[in-house]
Amino acid sequence: MDQNMLSNRFIMFSEITTDAIFSLDEDTVAMSSDEIEFGYQTWRENPDRLIGFLPRAAIFNESTRLYEYHTEWANSMNIILMGAAFYHKYYGMLYHELLPPEIIEYVERNRNCEDIAMNFLISSVTGKSPLKVTPRKKFVYPKCANSDISTRNVQCLLQRSTCINLFISYFGYNPLVTSVSRYDPVLYKVPFGGITNPYSQVGPL
Repeated sequence: MDQNMLSNRFIMFSEITTDAIFSLDEDTVAMSSDEIEFGYQTWRENPDRLIGFLPRAAIFNESTRLYEYHTEWANSMNIILMGAAFYHKYYGMLYHELLPPEIIEYVERNRNCEDIAMNFLISSVTGKSPLKVTPRKKFVYPKCANSDISTRNVQCLLQRSTCINLFISYFGYNPLVTSVSRYDPVLYKVPFGGITNPYSQVGPL
């Protein structure tokens, strides 16, 4: 096994005995235990979905007739970053066995977009969108922000837009499914006294 392959994060090692996989990048910080627990419970209710905290969107540009990768806070999303996400281990196997090999080769050659590839895979299998959980906007996760106009960041956004359009060409269609909803705890911001909220640390943006 090549230790430097991005796709290695999706290998189903024999040591993994649970159905749920929690994918967490080293630069994703400041998550509370309540947020992680709520994300896991949401996954248990939706084990076929990609569940996560960091939403993004692939938006079609009518002028260019191409999709663009967007990172800004918006009212819809169709991508969840793998920097903080739950998914069924079955998709790790499908990533290596079902994805067109050209996609994995592109990911490894360009050292980017393995998370977008996993979103394409899961939505193509389920026909469903990923699920965004909690109102959290970010976890000090600086990768590719639309608000950052630095040359390096603009190149990153362009590369991820290229990934999306290239993956669509390999799939033959766009499998990403857009959602305008978000999962929050039932008692999120409930003002009534005397009610115990098991996820009291869920809420800050």
